[in-house]
Amino acid sequence: MPEIQSSSSGLSDTQLKWSYFFVSNKLLLRKILVVILILINCGLWGYAIAGFSFWALDYQRLSNQTNGLLYNPSSVLLSIEAVKPQPLNVSDIQSFGGDNNRYDLMSEVVNPNADWLAEFDYAFIDHASTTKYPGFALPGQRKILLALAQDSASARLEISNIKWTKITGFAAIKNNHDRFLLENDTFIPAAKKGDPSRVKFSLTNQSPYSYWEAGIVVFLYSGSNIAAVNYITIPQFLSESKRDIELNWTRPLPNVDSLEIIPEVNYLNSNNLMSPAS
Repeated sequence: MPEIQSSSSGLSDTQLKWSYFFVSNKLLLRKILVVILILINCGLWGYAIAGFSFWALDYQRLSNQTNGLLYNPSSVLLSIEAVKPQPLNVSDIQSFGGDNNRYDLMSEVVNPNADWLAEFDYAFIDHASTTKYPGFALPGQRKILLALAQDSASARLEISNIKWTKITGFAAIKNNHDRFLLENDTFIPAAKKGDPSRVKFSLTNQSPYSYWEAGIVVFLYSGSNIAAVNYITIPQFLSESKRDIELNWTRPLPNVDSLEIIPEVNYLNSNNLMSPAS
């Protein structure tokens, strides 16, 4: 049935009924609205009071934890100790030679940290020499420190100015950089008195990186004992390049049974990496 509109007001019967309902129940509706607002307000206050009550009940535990950190920092110190680098392990000094009162001094340094690079200065100090040399130890590396042709077999090793650098993803970096191919390594003893003993070998840089400087340590062994040691530096060791190298010992050597050749390249130092245009 079509809705009838009032001719005087222009409102339909439904609109008139709703208008009458609101006018007749205005006070009741206001009371209902007030009650709803009161309930919402009580709910909010209840939530706040409950939260404060839970905090108050837990306050003593939180206070004990805070005091434990402030006055009993052993747990914090243990955490710091767990992440900081461990010190280098340094061996006693060994000396070789003695002919013409000249000695080669050697000490072994081990970096026990799997993700820290150590860079430092070192010196074999005796009554005549205090010369400092730059050194480094890659993560987990056994590093040989040398001072050749020294005046005395007695000295102490001083390591100073240690700089630690945190290395992320060292295994992948090593796999990409530490790619040196050693070939044709041969020991040639002196043919007669006065002639030098020699070690010859070739080394190829198979990595895609070029280095301003690459060091090589060579050990000669008589049985299980180190008979002699030597060191050489290769400048500008380019990627995919091959170097033929020869080292000499002018002093007499015992019977040499084997040799060990160790490339030492600090590929974690950006200053040692040559740019492609170099």
